[in-house]
Amino acid sequence: FAKTLEFARQLQPEARRIVVIGGTSDYDRLWLDDARHGIEPYRDRYEITYLAGLPYDELLTQASRLPPDTIVLMSFVFKDGGGLPRIPPDVAAAVSGVSGAPVYSPVSTFFSRGIVGGYGDSYEAHGVAAADLALDILSGKSTAALDRFTRAAHQYHADARALDRWDLPARRLPPGTIVSFQTPSVWDEHRALVIATVLVLLLQTGLVGALLILRRRRRLAELQLEESEKRLLSTAASANVGLWQLDGTTNELWMTEHCRNLFCLPRHVALTRDSLMTTIHPEDRELAMSSLQAAAGPDGPADADVRIRAADGDTHWISIRTRLDPGGREPKQLRGIFVDITEQKDAEGEAALRREEVAQLKRVREREARLLTINAMSATIAHEISQPIGAMMASADAALLWLAKAPPELGNVRASVERIAIDGRRASEVVASVRNLFRRDGGGTEAIDVNDLVREILMIEEDELRRQGIVVRSELARDAKVAFDRTQLHQVVLNLVTNAVQAMSSVTDRPRVLRLKTAVRPPGDVLIGVEDSGIGIDRDSLDHIFEPFFTTKSRGMGLGLWLCHRIVGNHHGRLTASSTPGRGSRFEIVLPNAHVAGASTSRAHVS
Repeated sequence: FAKTLEFARQLQPEARRIVVIGGTSDYDRLWLDDARHGIEPYRDRYEITYLAGLPYDELLTQASRLPPDTIVLMSFVFKDGGGLPRIPPDVAAAVSGVSGAPVYSPVSTFFSRGIVGGYGDSYEAHGVAAADLALDILSGKSTAALDRFTRAAHQYHADARALDRWDLPARRLPPGTIVSFQTPSVWDEHRALVIATVLVLLLQTGLVGALLILRRRRRLAELQLEESEKRLLSTAASANVGLWQLDGTTNELWMTEHCRNLFCLPRHVALTRDSLMTTIHPEDRELAMSSLQAAAGPDGPADADVRIRAADGDTHWISIRTRLDPGGREPKQLRGIFVDITEQKDAEGEAALRREEVAQLKRVREREARLLTINAMSATIAHEISQPIGAMMASADAALLWLAKAPPELGNVRASVERIAIDGRRASEVVASVRNLFRRDGGGTEAIDVNDLVREILMIEEDELRRQGIVVRSELARDAKVAFDRTQLHQVVLNLVTNAVQAMSSVTDRPRVLRLKTAVRPPGDVLIGVEDSGIGIDRDSLDHIFEPFFTTKSRGMGLGLWLCHRIVGNHHGRLTASSTPGRGSRFEIVLPNAHVAGASTSRAHVS
């Protein structure tokens, strides 16, 4: 009631008295007590009167006699002074209708019953408060932190009709007051119609503008399409391609003018399917028709290459490429292109001839390669077997000398014969080794101690090294073992040592030194090095020393180093050479050790 009184005072600042109207029931008296408590602070400024306990008719009479400078506060009247029950909203409507001054009340159910307004809550506000409380509970908020009662939001309310009746200016209403029952303006009453009208006008204007824009764009698109078609036809003609379309139901055929040139049709002949078929070679007409029928069936696109009989008697090739119109409309439309592939067919024929010539040339080269291999094998055997044969001849001459003495020195003869036997076996092994060299599988391998092999070769060459005055310096590493064909590795190292001895035969200005080295390098590769202090090899010759039949010796065949390089390569190794002319040369063999080579061979065999 205190807030409602403040509301009334702002609307009626000239008021001098306050009248409170209420009933006689216990509930009525509770509300009267609340009203009395709220307006008590204003007793010094206003004359306060309570119209309670009056019969209903007397109450209305008293209300009708109130002067206009009065503020009337309406409370509940469930029972009048005559003890008759009443309906409070009806009582509030009757009082408001006869009152000589504006009537106010905080009771929301009295709104729209003629009262000016007041400060209070509403059923809607209670519903919002209850919903807020329910959301707090559902969110898991502790019940101890919740208010026991919902507290609806209170607001100022005013009835625009009552304001107009009592000529109370709305500008005096407190901020945030909810004003109900205002007479709507044209905008408020017909807002949807006004908006719809404006939207229709805007839509019509926009539609007209859009149609004009579309018309312009369509015209531009038509011009661009026309230009694009011209470019397409020009491009197709320049590429010797003709475009066509066939109606599968009516058999009507559309083609570009370039198709006439492709099929060599005169200008007076119409472009039809029948006229085209007459130009196709009789043997290819069925193929052309079947390609059109296949494209229209479930098999999809079909292509065919046919021959064309030209007026000059030449034969042209045309590729017919057919596709079904993806639009799927009826009747079925077939589209495609005609492509002149005469040059392609000529090129294919030429290419076939060239392939046959290449195949023939390849067969000739293979025969020559086999002959070269046979010649190389023969020369290799002759080259490699010359050493043991020479040694055998020397041993035989020595044996004859020992026998010619008187008495014959049979012990030396026996030693010479034994050397002849050893060299004979070595010659046999060399022949077998060379045969293995030219086999695809490369022959068998075994684990070889490289150091023992080097010592064996030095023992064989001991007399020659001593005769040449060559000092041997060897540096042999432990556990230097490789997987190799023993005869072939012996042949390679012996060949390198023999070359080194020959390279130092003409050196007279410095010591003749032969260095032999073995080493084990990570991840286990074995190195065999043969170094001499001979005359060296020039740069140009160094680039070709591993080629067959290349030699720097006056009596050499040029197969020794080539053979060594091939043997090492067959065993997954590397043979390299370096040289300083006038200072000497160095050859290095790098081979996988016996364990790694065995694993590699095993894996290669499995694959």
